[in-house]
Amino acid sequence: MGQVVLWSTIAGLGTALGASLVIWGEVPQAIRAFLFGLSAGVMVGVVALDLLPPALTQGNSQQVGLGLGGGILAIYGLSRLLAAEAVTAGSSRRLLLSGYLIATAIAMHNFPEGLAIGAGAVAFPRLGLTIAVAIGIHDIPEGMSLGLPLRMGGMAPWLVLATATGAGLFTTAGAVAGWIFATMARRYVGLWLSLAAGAMVYVVCQEVWPAATGSNRLGGWLGGMTGAALAVVLTLME
Repeated sequence: MGQVVLWSTIAGLGTALGASLVIWGEVPQAIRAFLFGLSAGVMVGVVALDLLPPALTQGNSQQVGLGLGGGILAIYGLSRLLAAEAVTAGSSRRLLLSGYLIATAIAMHNFPEGLAIGAGAVAFPRLGLTIAVAIGIHDIPEGMSLGLPLRMGGMAPWLVLATATGAGLFTTAGAVAGWIFATMARRYVGLWLSLAAGAMVYVVCQEVWPAATGSNRLGGWLGGMTGAALAVVLTLME
């Protein structure tokens, strides 16, 4: 349990790191696109190489199918519930509202991502660490998207970082819950892993990859290929 808490907390702090990068100004689009692409590549690699194979080994095809569908539907429902148009201009109040909505969405996404860390650690200890690295990378560009509207809306830098840190700590809460659930019902570890895989697939397809290629296609693809290669390296290190 202690390692799960440590790994997930460090991963969640990626949100604060990302927010800190934009406190004093906007990061160039090419760099943002690369970071989003890097996140997408790592997450897809982890799903394909580290989540689905042990899910099939620990469970069965029915559990994996149910988990994938359930993970996708759960995050789709959260996304619809928390959907808000991005604010690119307007009053300070609207910018702050946009930042708060993004922070809420990130917090809600971080919880199921934390579940993946906890459930993965129960299946194979090193798997939890691999997933934590992938999610930590993923949280950096998310923190940037959270921090920019809050700072532009006039929020103090320390409060921007506190908000980002709070959103990131939902990863720790999810990891603890995932560890407890998977430990209490080990025969359903395959289901938990596939639920996490489905959630990550939806986030990549609907949010991360469009953000990577929408503003700078070259940067996004470079990041994606780099992230996929990094996922392979992480798998080989297990």
